[in-house]
Amino acid sequence: MSLRIGGIAAIVGASLIVIVIVLTGGHTEGSEKASTIALLVALAALLVALTGMSAFQARSNPWLVWTAFGLTAVGTVAIFIAGVSDLAGAGPRDWRDGLLPIGPVTAAVGSAAFGIATYRGSVLSRKGALSLVIGPAIGFIGAIAVAQDLWELGMLLVLVGIVSFLAGWFTLGVAAIRLDRNIDSPAVGFVRHRPEQGLDDEHGGGVTFTYGR
Repeated sequence: MSLRIGGIAAIVGASLIVIVIVLTGGHTEGSEKASTIALLVALAALLVALTGMSAFQARSNPWLVWTAFGLTAVGTVAIFIAGVSDLAGAGPRDWRDGLLPIGPVTAAVGSAAFGIATYRGSVLSRKGALSLVIGPAIGFIGAIAVAQDLWELGMLLVLVGIVSFLAGWFTLGVAAIRLDRNIDSPAVGFVRHRPEQGLDDEHGGGVTFTYGR
Protein backbone atom coordinates (compact mmCIF):
# COMPACT_ATOMS: atom_id res chain seq x y z
CA MET A 1 0.00 0.00 0.00
CA SER A 2 2.82 2.43 0.87
CA LEU A 3 4.38 1.76 -2.52
CA ARG A 4 1.14 2.54 -4.34
CA ILE A 5 0.60 5.74 -2.35
CA GLY A 6 4.19 6.73 -3.04
CA GLY A 7 3.73 6.13 -6.75
CA ILE A 8 0.54 8.16 -6.94
CA ALA A 9 2.13 10.97 -4.92
CA ALA A 10 5.16 11.05 -7.23
CA ILE A 11 2.97 11.42 -10.31
CA VAL A 12 0.78 14.07 -8.67
CA GLY A 13 3.75 16.08 -7.39
CA ALA A 14 5.69 16.03 -10.66
CA SER A 15 2.57 16.80 -12.72
CA LEU A 16 1.57 19.70 -10.47
CA ILE A 17 4.99 21.32 -10.82
CA VAL A 18 4.77 20.98 -14.60
CA ILE A 19 1.31 22.59 -14.58
CA VAL A 20 2.55 25.52 -12.48
CA ILE A 21 5.53 26.09 -14.80
CA VAL A 22 3.38 25.89 -17.92
CA LEU A 23 0.66 28.20 -16.59
CA THR A 24 3.03 30.81 -15.20
CA GLY A 25 5.72 30.52 -17.85
CA GLY A 26 8.27 30.85 -15.08
CA HIS A 27 6.79 34.26 -14.11
CA THR A 28 4.55 34.52 -11.06
CA GLU A 29 3.49 38.16 -11.27
CA GLY A 30 -0.13 38.43 -10.19
CA SER A 31 -0.27 34.81 -9.04
CA GLU A 32 2.43 34.64 -6.36
CA LYS A 33 0.25 33.08 -3.66
CA ALA A 34 -1.49 30.58 -5.94
CA SER A 35 1.74 29.36 -7.52
CA THR A 36 3.53 29.20 -4.16
CA ILE A 37 0.72 27.17 -2.60
CA ALA A 38 0.65 24.82 -5.60
CA LEU A 39 4.40 24.29 -5.41
CA LEU A 40 4.23 23.62 -1.67
CA VAL A 41 1.52 21.01 -2.27
CA ALA A 42 3.65 19.46 -5.01
CA LEU A 43 6.67 19.28 -2.71
CA ALA A 44 4.54 17.67 -0.01
CA ALA A 45 3.39 15.07 -2.54
CA LEU A 46 6.98 14.33 -3.57
CA LEU A 47 7.95 13.93 0.08
CA VAL A 48 5.11 11.41 0.50
CA ALA A 49 6.38 9.63 -2.62
CA LEU A 50 9.89 9.53 -1.21
CA THR A 51 8.62 8.13 2.09
CA GLY A 52 6.64 5.33 0.45
CA MET A 53 9.38 4.30 -1.96
CA SER A 54 12.09 4.56 0.70
CA ALA A 55 10.14 2.27 3.03
CA PHE A 56 9.84 -0.29 0.22
CA GLN A 57 13.53 -0.17 -0.76
CA ALA A 58 15.07 0.29 2.69
CA ARG A 59 16.06 -3.36 3.10
CA SER A 60 18.27 -3.37 0.01
CA ASN A 61 20.46 -0.42 1.04
CA PRO A 62 19.11 1.12 4.26
CA TRP A 63 21.96 3.56 4.95
CA LEU A 64 21.86 5.21 1.54
CA VAL A 65 18.06 5.14 1.27
CA TRP A 66 17.42 6.78 4.64
CA THR A 67 20.27 9.26 4.21
CA ALA A 68 18.67 10.33 0.94
CA PHE A 69 15.31 10.57 2.68
CA GLY A 70 16.75 12.69 5.50
CA LEU A 71 18.46 15.15 3.16
CA THR A 72 15.39 15.54 0.98
CA ALA A 73 13.11 15.93 3.99
CA VAL A 74 15.32 18.64 5.51
CA GLY A 75 15.47 20.49 2.19
CA THR A 76 11.71 20.22 1.68
CA VAL A 77 10.96 21.46 5.20
CA ALA A 78 13.30 24.43 4.63
CA ILE A 79 11.44 25.29 1.42
CA PHE A 80 8.12 24.93 3.25
CA ILE A 81 9.20 27.31 6.01
CA ALA A 82 10.46 29.84 3.46
CA GLY A 83 7.29 29.52 1.38
CA VAL A 84 4.88 29.84 4.31
CA SER A 85 6.86 32.78 5.69
CA ASP A 86 6.65 34.49 2.33
CA LEU A 87 2.90 33.91 2.13
CA ALA A 88 2.49 35.36 5.62
CA GLY A 89 4.58 38.39 4.73
CA ALA A 90 7.18 37.46 7.34
CA GLY A 91 9.94 36.39 5.00
CA PRO A 92 13.22 38.27 4.50
CA ARG A 93 13.34 41.06 1.95
CA ASP A 94 16.19 39.34 0.14
CA TRP A 95 15.44 35.64 -0.51
CA ARG A 96 19.16 34.91 -0.17
CA ASP A 97 18.99 35.80 3.53
CA GLY A 98 16.47 33.11 4.41
CA LEU A 99 16.23 29.32 4.22
CA LEU A 100 15.26 29.25 0.56
CA PRO A 101 18.82 28.90 -0.82
CA ILE A 102 19.46 25.93 1.50
CA GLY A 103 16.24 24.07 0.75
CA PRO A 104 16.48 23.39 -3.00
CA VAL A 105 20.17 22.43 -2.81
CA THR A 106 19.65 19.99 0.06
CA ALA A 107 16.50 18.53 -1.50
CA ALA A 108 18.25 18.14 -4.87
CA VAL A 109 21.22 16.34 -3.28
CA GLY A 110 18.85 14.08 -1.36
CA SER A 111 16.82 13.28 -4.48
CA ALA A 112 20.00 12.46 -6.40
CA ALA A 113 21.11 10.17 -3.57
CA PHE A 114 17.70 8.48 -3.65
CA GLY A 115 18.11 8.03 -7.40
CA ILE A 116 21.47 6.33 -6.80
CA ALA A 117 19.96 4.06 -4.15
CA THR A 118 17.08 3.18 -6.48
CA TYR A 119 19.42 2.48 -9.38
CA ARG A 120 21.59 0.22 -7.23
CA GLY A 121 18.59 -1.56 -5.75
CA SER A 122 17.22 -2.21 -9.24
CA VAL A 123 13.69 -2.72 -7.92
CA LEU A 124 11.96 0.27 -9.48
CA SER A 125 12.69 1.82 -12.87
CA ARG A 126 16.44 2.29 -13.34
CA LYS A 127 15.76 4.79 -16.15
CA GLY A 128 13.70 6.90 -13.77
CA ALA A 129 16.39 6.63 -11.10
CA LEU A 130 19.08 7.72 -13.54
CA SER A 131 16.97 10.67 -14.63
CA LEU A 132 16.58 11.66 -10.97
CA VAL A 133 20.37 11.63 -10.56
CA ILE A 134 21.16 13.53 -13.76
CA GLY A 135 18.55 16.28 -13.27
CA PRO A 136 20.02 17.97 -10.16
CA ALA A 137 23.55 17.70 -11.58
CA ILE A 138 22.60 19.46 -14.80
CA GLY A 139 20.60 22.06 -12.88
CA PHE A 140 23.58 22.77 -10.63
CA ILE A 141 25.85 23.28 -13.64
CA GLY A 142 23.23 25.60 -15.11
CA ALA A 143 23.10 27.64 -11.89
CA ILE A 144 26.87 28.05 -12.02
CA ALA A 145 26.65 29.18 -15.64
CA VAL A 146 24.02 31.78 -14.70
CA ALA A 147 26.26 33.04 -11.90
CA GLN A 148 29.03 33.47 -14.49
CA ASP A 149 26.73 35.65 -16.64
CA LEU A 150 26.14 32.85 -19.15
CA TRP A 151 22.42 33.48 -18.83
CA GLU A 152 21.02 31.73 -21.90
CA LEU A 153 23.17 28.62 -21.55
CA GLY A 154 22.61 28.49 -17.80
CA MET A 155 18.84 28.79 -18.00
CA LEU A 156 18.72 26.14 -20.72
CA LEU A 157 20.66 23.75 -18.51
CA VAL A 158 18.45 24.58 -15.53
CA LEU A 159 15.36 23.84 -17.62
CA VAL A 160 16.83 20.54 -18.82
CA GLY A 161 17.69 19.66 -15.23
CA ILE A 162 14.14 20.39 -14.05
CA VAL A 163 12.63 18.33 -16.87
CA SER A 164 14.95 15.40 -16.09
CA PHE A 165 14.18 15.68 -12.36
CA LEU A 166 10.41 15.69 -12.87
CA ALA A 167 10.55 12.95 -15.51
CA GLY A 168 12.48 10.82 -13.04
CA TRP A 169 9.84 11.18 -10.33
CA PHE A 170 7.02 10.59 -12.80
CA THR A 171 8.68 7.44 -14.18
CA LEU A 172 9.38 6.09 -10.71
CA GLY A 173 5.77 6.78 -9.76
CA VAL A 174 4.43 4.77 -12.68
CA ALA A 175 6.88 1.95 -11.94
CA ALA A 176 5.86 1.89 -8.26
CA ILE A 177 2.16 1.63 -9.08
CA ARG A 178 2.77 -1.18 -11.57
CA LEU A 179 4.97 -3.08 -9.14
CA ASP A 180 2.48 -2.69 -6.29
CA ARG A 181 -0.33 -3.91 -8.55
CA ASN A 182 1.63 -7.01 -9.51
CA ILE A 183 2.64 -7.74 -5.93
CA ASP A 184 -0.98 -7.51 -4.75
CA SER A 185 -2.23 -9.87 -7.45
CA PRO A 186 -3.05 -13.28 -5.91
CA ALA A 187 -1.69 -15.05 -8.98
CA VAL A 188 1.63 -13.25 -9.04
CA GLY A 189 4.79 -13.57 -7.01
CA PHE A 190 8.04 -11.76 -7.40
CA VAL A 191 11.71 -12.52 -6.94
CA ARG A 192 14.32 -9.81 -6.57
CA HIS A 193 17.53 -10.00 -8.52
CA ARG A 194 20.75 -8.17 -7.99
CA PRO A 195 21.59 -5.39 -10.49
CA GLU A 196 24.58 -7.27 -11.87
CA GLN A 197 22.25 -9.86 -13.33
CA GLY A 198 21.42 -7.31 -15.99
CA LEU A 199 17.64 -7.14 -15.86
CA ASP A 200 16.20 -4.05 -17.52
CA ASP A 201 13.06 -2.00 -16.93
CA GLU A 202 10.98 -4.24 -19.18
CA HIS A 203 11.53 -7.06 -16.71
CA GLY A 204 10.51 -5.00 -13.68
CA GLY A 205 13.83 -3.22 -13.11
CA GLY A 206 15.38 -6.07 -11.14
CA VAL A 207 12.15 -7.90 -10.33
CA THR A 208 10.95 -11.04 -12.05
CA PHE A 209 7.27 -11.89 -11.75
CA THR A 210 6.27 -15.54 -11.38
CA TYR A 211 2.71 -16.62 -12.13
CA GLY A 212 0.64 -19.35 -10.58
CA ARG A 213 1.94 -18.89 -7.06
